[in-house]
Amino acid sequence: MVMVIQTIGAFFAVASFTRILELPRRFLMWYGTAGALCWLVYLNVRDGAGSKILAAFAAGLAVAVFSHLAARLLKAPVTVFLIPGILPLVPGASIYNSVYYMIQDNQPQSSHYLAETLQIAGAIAMAVFLVDSLFHMLRAGKNRRREKQGWDAELCEQMEKFEKKT
Repeated sequence: MVMVIQTIGAFFAVASFTRILELPRRFLMWYGTAGALCWLVYLNVRDGAGSKILAAFAAGLAVAVFSHLAARLLKAPVTVFLIPGILPLVPGASIYNSVYYMIQDNQPQSSHYLAETLQIAGAIAMAVFLVDSLFHMLRAGKNRRREKQGWDAELCEQMEKFEKKT
């Protein structure tokens, strides 16, 4: 029950934050869904594996895939869905604890939380990079198939530019 409440909270938190950022309203439900998906995957993996870093990586993968699919479905840029979607993953508590212990002159604790912050941020970045690379490779493969079918190379380039716009 707690997980359901947290997921619903993530939905509304992300949807509300996108209103502050003045992102297009027509995607409001999609932003919230990306945030809720992110938090749901994070909670499940963290509870199952016991690792914040692995949970951040898995949630980053899920949100990146969701963002690419939503962008193609709704003909919008990927970042419009990706940035709000990964907001629940931002390691705010770790950053806070790192600075807090630094101010308290507790170097070992400060270093621990700083390392955790960097690992979580790196896991999110790696997940986004992997999914972006995968979608780029799929697009490149589609263009190679078109060329093998006798499409003109110039026409393939035009199709790729058109697909990037949509």
